[in-house]
Amino acid sequence: MRHIILAILLVGCGSAPAEVKMCSVATASGEHTMTCPDGSYVSWRDGENGADGSQGPAGVVVLVSTVSEPAGLNCQKGGVKFEVGPDTNNNNVLDVDEISTTKYVCNGELLDTVDYTLDGSFTVNNSFDVAILSEYQHVTGSVIISPMTDMVIELPALLTVDVALYISGLITEVNMSGLSSVGSLLDVSGTSLSTLSNLGAAALSAESVNITDNPNLLQCQIDELLGRTTSFDVNVENNGGPC
Repeated sequence: MRHIILAILLVGCGSAPAEVKMCSVATASGEHTMTCPDGSYVSWRDGENGADGSQGPAGVVVLVSTVSEPAGLNCQKGGVKFEVGPDTNNNNVLDVDEISTTKYVCNGELLDTVDYTLDGSFTVNNSFDVAILSEYQHVTGSVIISPMTDMVIELPALLTVDVALYISGLITEVNMSGLSSVGSLLDVSGTSLSTLSNLGAAALSAESVNITDNPNLLQCQIDELLGRTTSFDVNVENNGGPC
């Protein structure tokens, strides 16, 4: 039984100090009882929980679609088009009439007077992350590309990654044709890639190269890449068969 002491202050009309009398509250089996020195008491119980409200409508999934944008009016030198909208018919496809927002990320001029450096590391999980990273040419940390859905990675403006480049997950194609330097490690593991040709010269500069568990990568394609590498440590296993 729990006791809570309540103080009731009775103030007289004269100058004598106020008299304090104590009441106590006890709780047992969900019932509360307050008892005072004069024998009076009052009891009460907590009210019942209200009924749950009715189920609200299901939320709408927002889909993102990315496609390469050819050189033209929207992007002078080409780029990537992002289309966003709610999947109102729940078919997991962004239909034309569902597109509410369209954004273009264009391949721009490489200006020596502008610093396009991202300080630290960056992780790519979705199309929005690709759009953010596409604005940079240099990353001082690592780049981790690991999307949860099938994606084409378009990062042609990225030139250098100072630490490591990790590529994994549901990637079907990667375009990093401008990449000229990776610091300590190039790791391509568990992807759906069928070619490494668009990785630029990344493997030529990395201290270590790890290419594992890529069932669509044929050995001759890997050999072509490794034939140009000067990496000190190379690990290749569990990829596709011979050409």
